Amino acid sequence: MPKRLRETRVFPIVLRRLEVLAVADVTPGMRRVTVGGRQLRAFRSESGIDLPELRSDGFDDHLKLFFAEPGADPVLPVQNPGNIDWPRDPRPIAKDYTPRRYDVEAGELDLDFVRHGTGYASTWAERAQVGDAIYTAGPKVSELHPADADWYLIFGDETALPAIGRWLEEMPSDARGQVFVEVAEPEHEQDLRHPPGVELTWLHRHGAAPGSTDLLELAVRGAEFWPGDVYAWGAGEADSLKPIRRFLRDERDVPRERLDVTGYWRRTELAVAEDGSTALGVADMVNPVHERLHELTDLVGPYALRVAVTLRIPDHVARGRTSVEALAAATGTHPRALAALVRYLVSEDVLGTDDDGALRLGALGGDLVDDEHEVTELDLGGAQAHLDLAIAGLAATLRSGASSYASTFGRSLAEHAEEDEAFRRELFDAVTERARWARASFENAFGWGEAGRVVVVGPTASTVAEGVLAATTTTRVSVVDLPSRLPLVREALEEHGLTDRFDAVARSPLAPLGDLGADVVVLAPQLLETLPDEDARLVLAQLRDVDAGVVVLDRLAEDDPDGLSFDVGEDLVSWCVHGSARRTRAELAELVSASGLTTVEERGIGWGITLLRLAPA
Repeated sequence: MPKRLRETRVFPIVLRRLEVLAVADVTPGMRRVTVGGRQLRAFRSESGIDLPELRSDGFDDHLKLFFAEPGADPVLPVQNPGNIDWPRDPRPIAKDYTPRRYDVEAGELDLDFVRHGTGYASTWAERAQVGDAIYTAGPKVSELHPADADWYLIFGDETALPAIGRWLEEMPSDARGQVFVEVAEPEHEQDLRHPPGVELTWLHRHGAAPGSTDLLELAVRGAEFWPGDVYAWGAGEADSLKPIRRFLRDERDVPRERLDVTGYWRRTELAVAEDGSTALGVADMVNPVHERLHELTDLVGPYALRVAVTLRIPDHVARGRTSVEALAAATGTHPRALAALVRYLVSEDVLGTDDDGALRLGALGGDLVDDEHEVTELDLGGAQAHLDLAIAGLAATLRSGASSYASTFGRSLAEHAEEDEAFRRELFDAVTERARWARASFENAFGWGEAGRVVVVGPTASTVAEGVLAATTTTRVSVVDLPSRLPLVREALEEHGLTDRFDAVARSPLAPLGDLGADVVVLAPQLLETLPDEDARLVLAQLRDVDAGVVVLDRLAEDDPDGLSFDVGEDLVSWCVHGSARRTRAELAELVSASGLTTVEERGIGWGITLLRLAPA
């Protein structure tokens, strides 16, 4: 996995009610709204949940602002320990904004709004007055100043100015870099403090619409590439950034870990409200039943897109292979068969054609070329695609109640991971990615500092170990896992400098743990839910004789059928892969009781994870 040059810090997601303290125009094109209030500090919610103070440690952090339809109150998420639940009908109106300045001592948070006159956020900012309320959530993650860079190449439009301005002010004094900022007119330039080694260049559109020029691309292409390792960061209109990303990646060979380009917005047609206000209109689209059925049953699109990604067709088109014949030669495919796939990709705007018939990237294809994470997940040879496509065995799993993965792919998931190191790494990342968001919840879930040794078992043990180690100064953590996975666990902890109190224990997660001298044994998320009942009972029963506290971190299925489609769909895939999935609260209680244990404490810790403290019955 590429080395991360920016340290990542994950925080609980907290819904806060803040008030407007001041409103000022930084330039004719940018309005600054300063907000504050007691909920910037740690506070207790109306439902009795103790919530931490706001943290914003990264220059390009994002927090969500919640807005209302005209004449209505804002629809808000529900606060849980560590995270929030989003209502489904109606959905909250939320927009992402970067904190331009956060003064913890003064209790002030500056938010800058581009004055383009449309949209919920801009409308609110234009009308904001001292004392007005605004609800926020986040930031949920901060990435710090990039390490190991000799110089910085920074570019963006006015939507990136809050992040760029904050970064320049917080950079080390000896930092070197080139910065290009596109704004509408010279009057929209801001007085930005920056280190003497940083060169700041303003680019002006002079009446052209935002997102319609190639000013940033020409500036980056014309920039002198200084000696040493560069870190390139850019943000702005998504489509205008794509050629810049490709130039830096393909022509300047900037490695993936040193290239951070983010589309903050996309140029589209905006609707105007009937009452003449500047609020953004939202069309209400309802599909007929038969169209919905077609969406649910169509298998061509998901598979065709995965095949296109696996063959790297969008990448080949981006590199100038713009005919079916050239693509067939590059991918080793049959020209006529490939032509059928290409026609389908054109119909779905993955590819397009010019007037002379030459292929080009469509909107979706452009995103695929630029999103390496998405490509990794869609590649049919990768771990995530195997997990997704395991659903093909659903009928067999429903009949047997057992995993159908081996019958679908010819070998079990464990055998595949054992035989293929690259697949094993991808599988490790796929399994632990979601758990990483809950790291802060793991830190605060238990009094870890009272334990001399904590033993953690399960697929997401590395992330739980990170939380325990980060929350303590003397506690040692042992992770029990198979020998093939333990190097990946160590790598994950090394990224955060947390290996000095870490021990690797090479054994099956199903093996007894009584000889490890643990004060607390933790079953990490996704352990019990991926084990059939008989295996889960074995793991739990062996804990009866462990002279230690037992903590289970588990995700529970909703007891009512109105669950989120993502979660219930994930349960179906889990049944196909593992022969098990999330249990309901009642099912887990029955499992615990059948293992000779009893639950002495149960509470949610956020991110859909429940903590159970168990003891012998």
